[in-house]
Amino acid sequence: MASTSEIHSENFEDNNSFEVDTLSAHLSGVETEADAGSIPTTDSRQVSSIHKHTRTATKEEKVHTKKRYFCKYCPPQDPKGHHSSTVGLQGHLRKHDIEWNPAENQERTTAKDQGERSLSELYQKLLARGEVQGLEGEVLKRTVHRNTIKQALLDLIIVRQLPFSCVEWPEFHAFVKALNREAPSIIPVHHSTITAWILEHYTESQDIVRKVLQSAKTNIHLAVDIWTSPSHALLLGICASFVDIQDEYQNLLIALCTVSSQSGVDQWEALRPALIEYGIETKIGALVGDNAGSNDVLCRTIGQWLSLEYKINWIATH
Repeated sequence: MASTSEIHSENFEDNNSFEVDTLSAHLSGVETEADAGSIPTTDSRQVSSIHKHTRTATKEEKVHTKKRYFCKYCPPQDPKGHHSSTVGLQGHLRKHDIEWNPAENQERTTAKDQGERSLSELYQKLLARGEVQGLEGEVLKRTVHRNTIKQALLDLIIVRQLPFSCVEWPEFHAFVKALNREAPSIIPVHHSTITAWILEHYTESQDIVRKVLQSAKTNIHLAVDIWTSPSHALLLGICASFVDIQDEYQNLLIALCTVSSQSGVDQWEALRPALIEYGIETKIGALVGDNAGSNDVLCRTIGQWLSLEYKINWIATH
């Protein structure tokens, strides 16, 4: 499903000089998500500079006190050091002669910032060896297609089964920055963004499949089978075969869901929601399965349901 990235490059000539100040200005020109304040504040990431004055609390402490911020200068048992907001903690820090100002947050760093800093240092080393002639012109003249980069990143993570936290790696951002200085403005810096993107992508893709199924010119023939996963869970695979509106044969995997057992009744409990979700329950053609007796039960159950719900005479035997 990934589309090919269209990156247009202009021809460039080698330059005899390379201004470090110009490069540094370009490297610092991209506003990160952290700078924009879009990254959620957590103890582990310590996005806000006020976290340097807090300690890591146990889960039990947080549940018991219902607080989020714990002053590291106070004894753990002192409730005066427990606060629900940074505002309360800010006032408390004054008792320790610490005047924290939200403006300090401008100095915080993220994985993207570290990646950009690493790349800047690398460029200066290459500059000293005379190996970056013309590189700046090539990188800065490239254009970025936002949706293409987003889709390509999701394909990379999903297909290669990378951890969602790979977008938090400084080395990853340094690599992206090396390809194009504009690209890092699109790459997220927190794994939760990838989760949201994948859910959004799944919903959009599922809607496309639903429209294709509902516009099919023929009945939709189903093939079902059960596999056992490495974790010993039973998975029911459901494939749909049909001729689409463009007179092309399609064979799609429309669901892969867990079932309690291999019985026909349990298979039906997993199959029925999929049929309803795609809106194809009245377009069922043949059902293909192995010769297990449970599949005979499944077919009879489908026939009874279609007869009662839609007055459709679906023959359960061939």
